[in-house]
Amino acid sequence: MPKILKSEIIGKRSLMTLCLILVMSLALSTSSVYSEIFVQRMINGITKTGSANVTHSFKIYLAFGLSLLIGRTVFTAFSYRVFLKMSHRIRKAYLKLISFGNEVVDGEMLQTGDLNDRLTKDIDQCRVFCQQTLIPVWSDVVQVVTIISILLYQSLFIGAMFTMYILISILILKHFNTKGNETIPALRSKEAETSNYLQDVFVNYNDVVPMNVSNRVISWFNKQYDKILPLKLHAQSFIYRLWIAALVLIAFLEIASLALGGYFFLQGIIGLGTVYMMIDYSNRIQSPLENIQFHSNNFQYLKGALSNLLEVENSFKEVDADGNYPNEPTIHVHINNLKNFNHQVLKQADMVISPGQITGLSGVSGSGKSTLAKAIVGLQWQYGGCINYANVPISKISSTAMGENVSYVSVDQALFHASIENNLQGFAPLTGQETVWEHLARLHVPMPMLDYLRTTLSKKVGSEGENIDKIADGDRQLLLILRALLEEKDFIIMDETLSSLDNERFSDISNLLRSYATSHKIKVIVISHKSDRLLFADHVYSIANGEITYFSQLADWEAVYEGTTTC
Repeated sequence: MPKILKSEIIGKRSLMTLCLILVMSLALSTSSVYSEIFVQRMINGITKTGSANVTHSFKIYLAFGLSLLIGRTVFTAFSYRVFLKMSHRIRKAYLKLISFGNEVVDGEMLQTGDLNDRLTKDIDQCRVFCQQTLIPVWSDVVQVVTIISILLYQSLFIGAMFTMYILISILILKHFNTKGNETIPALRSKEAETSNYLQDVFVNYNDVVPMNVSNRVISWFNKQYDKILPLKLHAQSFIYRLWIAALVLIAFLEIASLALGGYFFLQGIIGLGTVYMMIDYSNRIQSPLENIQFHSNNFQYLKGALSNLLEVENSFKEVDADGNYPNEPTIHVHINNLKNFNHQVLKQADMVISPGQITGLSGVSGSGKSTLAKAIVGLQWQYGGCINYANVPISKISSTAMGENVSYVSVDQALFHASIENNLQGFAPLTGQETVWEHLARLHVPMPMLDYLRTTLSKKVGSEGENIDKIADGDRQLLLILRALLEEKDFIIMDETLSSLDNERFSDISNLLRSYATSHKIKVIVISHKSDRLLFADHVYSIANGEITYFSQLADWEAVYEGTTTC
């Protein structure tokens, strides 16, 4: 069983909840079977002269019925909610495994769409199995055991007959199950061997005519085997054999219970109510036999789902990611073969990102700038080598710690449908009674910019953010940048968020970033395909044709990129 699934099931909360569900199912199943005793007494009382317990038995049966109706409703709703929540927790665990805090085995990664589809389908299949097979089968077992116990208590002979019937049914079904599992692979193996032999014989002649003869003979053999086994789904064929056997057993039980009950009633051994109970119990015992095909199918699907989930787990190496974020760390990047969905974007990268400095990352669109930045903050794991924060591998730092200390500002990041003030505040904590505007002033945001945000842009957007989607790209990027600064985190990545600023606003923001990085000793990476947006950086790394080049002197970098287009 996959580790994530197992850890969720054996967790204290889940284990107690599952035990409660099983106990509730046990109580409902037992009560449902036991309630028929009062119908038996009621019918026997009606058919026997002088009985005064008919009304009493009817009232008890009616109370049982109402209680079972309420109980089943509550149980269905409760169990559905429990399994749905468990599915959500398992899905979150798998998403955490494949996205943040783990290393990919052998540098391979499943496509994101494939993973999401697989998680949705396979985890839901596990939930369906629990709700539609595990609990119903458990309920069927409880009912059968209760039925046998009641019949043995009332009549040793009738109880023994039903017990013998159950045991014979189990043996017959087990025989068909084993026979199907043994026969089908053997027949298919013979088919494959014969086909391979015929192909080898005719292929050796290297002639078209013998090949055509070979294909016709192989086709004939396939048809013969398909006549023997008309179902081409090998794993499913034995299920249909079980189903056919179950139908035969059901038919036998209906006839036997009616004949046996009728005979004993005519002989005066049992009352009419007992005959009714025998027929009712025989129908209840049929439930596991009638649904055997459905449950067997669900079991096959479950095996496939568990196999798929195990494959996802085996595609990743679990690492201990409980470590804290180091204090003002210098980041050392030494990676190779960086990929984005199995497509290599960078052969090798060696970088040093120091506190108090701004690092520029340049290159044309699609060169791998964003992929490298995501690797540096643990959002991309498809690479070889290592990334260390001080002396701590990034894989050892928990995702929570990374989220508390790293801000990744993307050009397509969403704004809230709220006022400008609320958009700027975001999730940033305010100090005491300090307002957002006071906080920005403390960060030395120019007063004209503050006035523009507080009056002109706030009025344009509205108090409820009804026009937030209509603001210009430059205003949008300004809000994203200031929101990141208000969070006061150790490491900020600006991914193309300076590209749409006009020259005056860019000058203000670049000076603000320079002052903020120096005074707060934070690390800043500025990503841009426009060379003029990186002139204020301390260092620049340029990516081109899968290679990364470091320029310690901005004059050298500017000389290389002189005349480079900025569009």
